[in-house]
Amino acid sequence: MFNNLKSLGITEEEFDDMAEMDPFLREMSEAEIEEPIGFLRDLGCSDEDLKNIVLSDPFCLSRIVSDLEKTVQKFMEIGLDDEDIIDLIDGYPGILELDAFEIDEYVNRKAAEGLTLNEICESILSDPSGI
Repeated sequence: MFNNLKSLGITEEEFDDMAEMDPFLREMSEAEIEEPIGFLRDLGCSDEDLKNIVLSDPFCLSRIVSDLEKTVQKFMEIGLDDEDIIDLIDGYPGILELDAFEIDEYVNRKAAEGLTLNEICESILSDPSGI
């Protein structure tokens, strides 16, 4: 198992569970796993947040960091701040699997329904599964 995951407190058994969900994890290098962890840490996620995120959604570790950056940037563009985004990721880790265009489509749909950007942000924070 990888040292960077061990340092988050992830056990061998938990890693096996993660790899069962995303078999590609076993093929990744330590450096490849560190990239998304470093990105999320730079965003402001604590080690406890990171552990919860990767255990809930190990697929985030195999995403290209530039895609994660675009997703987070899109959330910032619509008005969410770092703290909102961290809460969103921590509470609903699958959100990291979204592409920026999916967020755009959601925003456009909600705007067509007459919601303001602030209302759209509140909608995302209260029910991220709706995106």
